This record gives sequence, C-alpha cells and structure tokens, in this order.
Amino acid sequence: MKIKQYRQGDVLIEQVIWNSCPHVHTVNGTTISGTGFLWVRFWLIGMDAVVEKYFDADDRLIGTRVFVTMPLLRQRDSFSTHDLVLGLWVTPEERVVLISESEFERAVFMGALSVGES
Repeated sequence: MKIKQYRQGDVLIEQVIWNSCPHVHTVNGTTISGTGFLWVRFWLIGMDAVVEKYFDADDRLIGTRVFVTMPLLRQRDSFSTHDLVLGLWVTPEERVVLISESEFERAVFMGALSVGES
C-alpha cells in the first residue's frame, strides 16, 4: 500500500491503491478493500469535512463515506480531526445510509465522547 498525497486549493487529497490486502474492510456490509482497490480521501479544508470514495479493481465506484467530525486541525502541511464515529454511506445509486449509529451511542454511554461532541 502506497499513499499519494497532493493538494488542490482548499482540498487535500490522499490516494491509496491496495497492492495486497490481508484484511477485509467493510462499510455497511460492502467490501471496500482488496487487491487493486482504490481509496481516495478528501480533506475539505474550507468545509471542515472528510469524505472518502472507494473503487474496486475495475475502477467502479463502490461507495462514498462522509465522516461526522470535529473541525479540522492543521499542523504545517498535514491535517487531522476527531472522528465522532457517525457517518453517512452513499451508494453508487445515491442511496444515503446513516452508519455507525450503535457505535456512536456506545461511545456516548462509555464516556468516550464529551457532551459537546455528542
């Protein structure tokens, strides 16, 4: 796995093509990793948002994940954020599904998220 990173205006883009993938990764029951799969993360700096797009080995869109996060933090040329567990999954047919709701509720119950984050 090799990460390419580049910036276009207010968007930082990270790209990974899986050479091999020892672990299966899924989102909402959809496999998003495998040999030859492409993963692209967009750090939308002006919007304080993180979006990921997933493609299979034949360059077909598998889906898009929109993260619910705290505002982005900048450290020189890199960015980070605190993921609030919740997210949206958008299928290639543009169906939008709320994901990780039970994990979010568990994080709130266990105190892993502060009152301002939940």
